[in-house]
Amino acid sequence: MLFHILGMGMGDTKLIFIICLLLRLNQIYTLVILFALILFSCAVQILISWGVSKVFPASIAMAPAIFLGTGLYLATKGA
Repeated sequence: MLFHILGMGMGDTKLIFIICLLLRLNQIYTLVILFALILFSCAVQILISWGVSKVFPASIAMAPAIFLGTGLYLATKGA
């Protein structure tokens, strides 16, 4: 579903699926928080690449944002 609707690559989709399985996200709000942090990381990555190259990027590599968003989730989780 993410692959077709959001235009994500299959590798990114599999990476998010594996991370969700390993984190044992048993409540919907934890999944929403994780996705919000990943999207925030994507937005920061887009702003940085836009600022550096002065051209708005048509596509970005999403794996660094997924890892950064997951790191932010684990840092703010409190456990």
